[in-house]
Amino acid sequence: MAKKQAKKKSSGKQGWKYAAVALAAIVAVGTIFGIVQHVKTKKAEEETGLHTLVTTEYARYALDDDTGLANEEDQSGISTKMYYLLDGLQVVLEKDATVAYQINYYDKNFRFLGVDTFEEDLEAETVEAMKEAGAVYVKIEIIPTEDEDGSVSILEKNGYVKQATVQVSTEEVEQPEEESEETSSEEESAS
Repeated sequence: MAKKQAKKKSSGKQGWKYAAVALAAIVAVGTIFGIVQHVKTKKAEEETGLHTLVTTEYARYALDDDTGLANEEDQSGISTKMYYLLDGLQVVLEKDATVAYQINYYDKNFRFLGVDTFEEDLEAETVEAMKEAGAVYVKIEIIPTEDEDGSVSILEKNGYVKQATVQVSTEEVEQPEEESEETSSEEESAS
């Protein structure tokens, strides 16, 4: 009888070994798939010179319509964390999207020039008009049009970002020191 119990314990240990090997194989396959996808994406970016923005490149805050600065207390929108070149900018909305988007545009010194709101794909003529106004850099804000509480939650962010495919130049932009609405207000009251 003792031999039967020993066998049962031994087969239980082997079951865990098989499960561990299977889990390791799944992780390995997932890692390889991720690397292949990353390489494909980088190759496509090199060929086109365009990078498609992903959820992690956005933050849950709105940009002030008068200053173009981040208003971190207002979470009604989803804005790019960085400035991007206007040249090469492309925005395509999903069919039946429940988002609009704003392009905040800035001159070569990162001074805010203006903001325009769109509910359709970005047209080349619009980009050219912004360039003629002196725009060099942009920040994009995605604005939900049917959000019930008017505030984008962490869980909603990804769904909204996926509705607007935003492509920007792969050329690096040296980022200026970023001001927020709070920093700007504090400086004004100190002067």
